[in-house]
Amino acid sequence: MTDDVTPIRAFGESDGDLSDLDGRSIAIVGYGNQGRAQALNLRDSLRRAQPSRGVRDILVATLKDGSWEQAEQDGFSPRPLPEVAEAAEILFLLIPDEDLPPVFSAEIAPHLQKDDALVVASGYNLAFGELTVSPDVDVLMLAPRMIGRQLRELYERGEGFYSYVSVEQDASGRAWPTLLALAKGIGCLRLGALELSAKDEAVLDLFHEQGLGSLLGSMIFLMLEVGVEAGLPPEVIQRAGEIMATLTDQEQPPPPVSAAGSSKQQIDLFGAREQALQEDFKQVVVENLTPVEALNLLDSLKKKHGL
Repeated sequence: MTDDVTPIRAFGESDGDLSDLDGRSIAIVGYGNQGRAQALNLRDSLRRAQPSRGVRDILVATLKDGSWEQAEQDGFSPRPLPEVAEAAEILFLLIPDEDLPPVFSAEIAPHLQKDDALVVASGYNLAFGELTVSPDVDVLMLAPRMIGRQLRELYERGEGFYSYVSVEQDASGRAWPTLLALAKGIGCLRLGALELSAKDEAVLDLFHEQGLGSLLGSMIFLMLEVGVEAGLPPEVIQRAGEIMATLTDQEQPPPPVSAAGSSKQQIDLFGAREQALQEDFKQVVVENLTPVEALNLLDSLKKKHGL
C-alpha cells in the first residue's frame, strides 16, 4: 500500500464535464461483465448531453462469440481489436485481468499514439507491473465497486454507485478532466468517486476476495449446515443462498432446493470440493509464481474442482 497517509479526495457530478470528450473516439475493449454496462451507460450519457448533433459511435472490440452478438443487438458494430486500437483515442481495457497482459502487448500497445488514454477497471495489472505502457500515453483507473449488471440497472434508475478513480500517468496534461468526464458518463459520479491508487485498489480487492470473501463464504456455508441439521425449511436455505450470491458478486444465485436432505448433500459436496482444492494448492510453491500466474493457477484449480 502507499506509505504516506494523505486525505482521500472525493468527486461528484459537478467535477465531471462531458464536453471534455468532444471529438474524441472512445473504444470499449471487451463486452462482458463491465464492458457492456459501461458502453451502454456512456453512450446514453453522451446522447443526452448532445441531443441536437448526436455523438460519434463508441467502438467495441470483443471476441466473436456471444458477446459479439450481444454488442450487435445493443446497436454497436464490433470490430477486430487491432483495428479498434488504431482508431480510438480512449480505450477502456475491460477484459479479465489474467488475459490482459498478452493481449495488450500484441494487439493494443503497437497501435497507441501520443496522448491516447488507457482506462482500466482494476488496478491489478498496473500494481504488479504486468503492463508496460509507453510514457506518452495517459493511464487512468475507473473502478466501479459494482458488478456490471447492477451498474447498468442503477444507472437506468437514475441512481449511483461508488467507484475508485486515479490517474496513474498523465502524459497529455488533461488526464484528470478526461477521467472525470468518463466517470460522469458511466454514472460513477452520481453517488461519488474516491481517489485511490491502482496499487491500493488491487490490494483492497484481493483482501476482499481472498480474505474477507473466503471468511464470509465459510461462515454462510456453516450457517447452512447448522440450519439443515436444525430442520429449517428449504425456503430458508434458498434465501441464504441468494444472500451468498449477492455477497460474492455472483451473477445468479444457486438453484432452488426442494428438500433439506438435498441441501445437506450440496453442502457436503461443496465442502469436499473445497478441501480437494486446498490440498492441491498446498503442493504449489507460490513464491515461484508471478501474481498473474498465481491468479491463473487458482482459477484453473477452482474450475477443476467445480467451484
